[in-house]
Amino acid sequence: MTIVLTDLQQRLVDSGYVMLVGKISDEIPEKDRQMILRGFAETFGSKGLACTILRDDGHVVIVNEGEISANSLHHEFIHAAQCFAGREAMASCLAAAIEVGRPLVEAIRASVVKKEGTNRDHRDLETTEKLWRNHVAGKNVSPDFVDFQFFQDLYPTKETAALASEVLGFDYPRGAYAQ
Repeated sequence: MTIVLTDLQQRLVDSGYVMLVGKISDEIPEKDRQMILRGFAETFGSKGLACTILRDDGHVVIVNEGEISANSLHHEFIHAAQCFAGREAMASCLAAAIEVGRPLVEAIRASVVKKEGTNRDHRDLETTEKLWRNHVAGKNVSPDFVDFQFFQDLYPTKETAALASEVLGFDYPRGAYAQ
């Protein structure tokens, strides 16, 4: 399989600070190898998987396997760039994400109010908000990787995905969180 990179992606790889590797590479930190093997062990066929790891030495490893799409690589290179971004840049990105997501959250809340709070159509938003409230309050704080795995497994409900498509124009229903 040949991986085609954009000019900017290639520049990151050429810098020597970002590496594209397979799931059994020696470039993966020893402490992360079992986690990677478990994560890539599911039955995804040739769909293509990728994840990004920031090593203790400051290098970023993008682990990939299968038929990696340009979109998957784009997503992982965003994570790679985040590893090198300063706090101000990350705060700016978070503010932009809040603005993009605000209409979806407002639409979900309006939907819940219409159904008088008895439905579970948008339990994904409720679960997410509860986790964040706990973290902000300093209770039940979990390690970053545990949170990452939680959000990786938390796909939008069908109702949330439908609203994401309608309100934000998302054409990938499970992308309501990733986007």
